[in-house]
Parts: sequence; C-alpha cells; structure tokens
Amino acid sequence: QLTMGSFNLSILPDEIFERIEVYKGFTPLKLGFSNTGGSVNIVTKKHRGDYLGLKLTYGSFNTFESGVFISNSDDTSGYLLSLYYRHTDGDYEFLNRNGTYENREDDIIKNRQNNYKDEYALSLSAISKISNHLRLNLSLIPSFSSGGIPGPENLETEHAYSNSLINIFSLQGHLLLRSFINEFVFGYSNLYYRTEFNDKYGELNMLFADITDTSGIRDSIYLLFDIPFYKNNIVLKASYSDESVYRVSRIRN
Repeated sequence: QLTMGSFNLSILPDEIFERIEVYKGFTPLKLGFSNTGGSVNIVTKKHRGDYLGLKLTYGSFNTFESGVFISNSDDTSGYLLSLYYRHTDGDYEFLNRNGTYENREDDIIKNRQNNYKDEYALSLSAISKISNHLRLNLSLIPSFSSGGIPGPENLETEHAYSNSLINIFSLQGHLLLRSFINEFVFGYSNLYYRTEFNDKYGELNMLFADITDTSGIRDSIYLLFDIPFYKNNIVLKASYSDESVYRVSRIRN
C-alpha cells in the first residue's frame, strides 16, 4: 500500500496495480491518514511464487509497450519486480484551421508534430517476515517520462519538450505483541516529483505559455496502536506529513 499526496497516475503502467481503492470523505484507519475529501489507495501486485513474464504490444501512431515481470517467494519473504517502457509518436491527424475559424478555404488536414512521448517505470514490491512477530512491506516505484509539447494548430512547435520524474517509496511494518497492545503498525512514505521544460528556441514563450519547472518532496509517517479493551479493540492513530514545493519560472524577457 502507498499513502501519498497528489501525483499523476498516468505515468505508471497499469500492470503493476492489483487494484485502486477510492474512498470519498472517510479514510480507513489502515491508511494511516485522514485526508480532507478522501483518499486513493494504490495497491501494487504482490508476489505469487516463481514467475517470469514478458509483455509486448503495438498499436496506432507507432505506439508500443514492453514489460518484464519477475516474481519469487518462499515461506518468509518474496518480491515482485517489473520493468516497463512505452513509446508513441502521437502523430494523429487533426483539422488545422490556420487560425481563421470563419474561413474554411484554408482548412487542411495535418499530422500532429512534436507529440511523441516516452515513458519508463520500475516497480518493486517486497515482503519479509523478520520473525514470528515482525513483518515488513516495501514498495518502490520510480518512473520517468519525456515528451514533446506540440502547440495549438498553426502555432505548432518543433523542439519544445518536457521531462517528468516521480519516485514513490513506502515502508510499512507490522509488529504483533499479543500483550497490552495487540498490534503496532508503523509506516513511512516518500514522494518525490519533478517536472521541467526545455524551450531553448523560445517556442513556448511565443505562445505565452506558463513555463514553470516544479519539484517537490512529501514525507509522511504514521503509527497505529491496536489495544484490546474488554471484548472490543481501541485503535489509536498518530500521523505527520510535510511537503515542500519548489517552482522556477522560465519565461524569457
């Protein structure tokens, strides 16, 4: 499980997801946080014995995907590792009105230019049973994408592009005490993201686009205590999160 702030899910391959749980308003205690407006819980696929898989697909606009999946497990530990790559030229046809929407005589059908995209992702999900009382879960998902920024209709760009980097890390521990406290759960998660533009020819500036490089780090820690109380259980929760965001405008004078 990963408990994070907001980020772009589209960069992550759907093959690494076991399921995505959406909670509107109420956040379960198991997630560790009570976010305003609800939470999205990303559950990655778990190891299921020894497994080696390969995925290759091809589609329109020179779009292809490839992935390698490796899984191994025994009675005390296991892991699932996946490597993923996706590319598309994105050169679909569109109607270019040349900026004259009232005049249909200069309308032409063109192929979209500078609309390519490359995406890379790695996913590691691991579990280890340290002892009969302690179990650790680890998730690591770094991903990177790079793509052109085409521009609107007759103001197409040729060189402008952007890069996006996301790294998600999560560590969760379950300690079974079976004493005054039934179970103690601790978790730490880290989200790093960075988006930067390359507009060395000033194409985006000519379009008066808002060119701002953005990077940020979000750290979160939570503790859960499961305490027996007569025939019921009392769950106590403590959590802390901090996020730093840095923005640099790249608009030229």
